[in-house]
Amino acid sequence: MRLLKAADFRRAFATGKRIRCGTFTLTAKVNEFEHPRLGLAISRKAAARAVDRNRIKRVVRESFRCQAASMPAFDIVVQATPKARTQPNDMLSRKLDDLWLELK
Repeated sequence: MRLLKAADFRRAFATGKRIRCGTFTLTAKVNEFEHPRLGLAISRKAAARAVDRNRIKRVVRESFRCQAASMPAFDIVVQATPKARTQPNDMLSRKLDDLWLELK
């Protein structure tokens, strides 16, 4: 359920549809599997400290786990903006829930 290969990330970025909010950018492309897959691209520009990047990744993974059963088969790459570093976890979850709904 995870994107791991660089080729998968490149394919998603090259031809995927982008959905944005102030905190996250989702890039989604239809995949050939029967389930959605998640890739994370949380850069040091978005959150300089590893603690902050890991917290953001944890929130994204948990939100994805809760929504994955009802999602279509997409390869989804999540990128964070610097604003994500200062947001509390519940706010990040709400923003992601809105983006997952828009993706469906």
